[in-house]
Amino acid sequence: MYLIQIIQLLNFRKMLPSSVTEILSAYEKILNLPEDKAEEIGRTIPIPHFDSSVILDLCRCTMSVFQSKDTLVETISPIYILGDIHGNLFDLLRILIYIKSPPKSRILFLGDYVDRGQFSIEVITLLFALQCAFPDHIVMLRGNHEFDSVNQVYGFYEEVSTQIGNDVFWNEINRVFQWMPIAAVVSGKIFCVHGGLSPSMNNPNQLSNLKRPISHYEDDIIGDVLWSDPTATDKDYIRSTRGSGVAFGPSSVVKFLTEAKLEHIVRGHQCVPLGILKFAGDSLYTVFSSSNYEDYGANRAGLMFVNGNDEIQVFSLPPLTIPKREDTFFSNCNEEEERMKAEQKVEKRCIALNVKHAELLIENKSQKCLPVITQRRALMNMGRSLSYDILRSKSSTTKLPSLHPIYK
Repeated sequence: MYLIQIIQLLNFRKMLPSSVTEILSAYEKILNLPEDKAEEIGRTIPIPHFDSSVILDLCRCTMSVFQSKDTLVETISPIYILGDIHGNLFDLLRILIYIKSPPKSRILFLGDYVDRGQFSIEVITLLFALQCAFPDHIVMLRGNHEFDSVNQVYGFYEEVSTQIGNDVFWNEINRVFQWMPIAAVVSGKIFCVHGGLSPSMNNPNQLSNLKRPISHYEDDIIGDVLWSDPTATDKDYIRSTRGSGVAFGPSSVVKFLTEAKLEHIVRGHQCVPLGILKFAGDSLYTVFSSSNYEDYGANRAGLMFVNGNDEIQVFSLPPLTIPKREDTFFSNCNEEEERMKAEQKVEKRCIALNVKHAELLIENKSQKCLPVITQRRALMNMGRSLSYDILRSKSSTTKLPSLHPIYK
């Protein structure tokens, strides 16, 4: 498959850690599912499960990637922008299936990957692996839940304790979080951040001066950009009822964009019914990408696409029914790997005992595989021609027929 070929090439060129290859190889079939099969994931299609040692190795690679990125990331369109995931692996996978995972697309995440949902470990595992394999195609911003003081309370710590059984794993992932970028600017026009604005910030470049690792958000500007929300107040800023951050009005948005010479702000942090919500005209967008979120009812999952002309298109996906973790179908990748190795040993032993029989087997296999090989070559050729369609796209997201566009 196309993704596996890319991973193999990357392995050859820069020696990706085996953990990255193992994780993305295990997700290969899922990421290449037809769109109408996405709701079978975790039901009839198993979700990969990995040993904690694999994920700890992945953390080392991911930390290195984050350390190589600026606190304020400069990126370009075309690019997809996703909001809060909150442990919702199923919406994440559905969206990756729709838009095609890197390197066929470029994706910016607005933070809040963990807590609330029951699959935070799987969300982090997949996104960290994609971040390591395709560092130029993935931007992972930090949300307020990527702080240990928050995710110790709202579900991630409990999930890790139940599934892994020790604090080492939780501590290590939070160490990685401390190096995540805080904000991004797309094509010099669109400011992306998890929460919002700060009265202490009149230009995104101020965030470039923040020194990482960042373990706390006591600093006003950090707390504000991660915790703040827009509000219909006629005042510029008022203290937030969340306890951290501020609430900022439309005039603050317009003033910030004017002074910073930007056109839009895109942020997450709040669940909105359609998954996308405009504010101050179209100056600010809230994107929330986890459907059926907690007690908010049947909210949809939002998705934004900034095309090659820097035009914004937004989509709203219907809510998914999220299974409970105890009802979810998992596969143990380590056991599967051992089974395959055992089968390979048996096959080699048989070939050594009977060379003629082995030749017959090989001949028979070759004949049976001819149609598959022909089909695979056709898919490879198709993959070469389509591999960067989305990155070359100028103004269309017609490749997303199943998505429900809003704000036409």
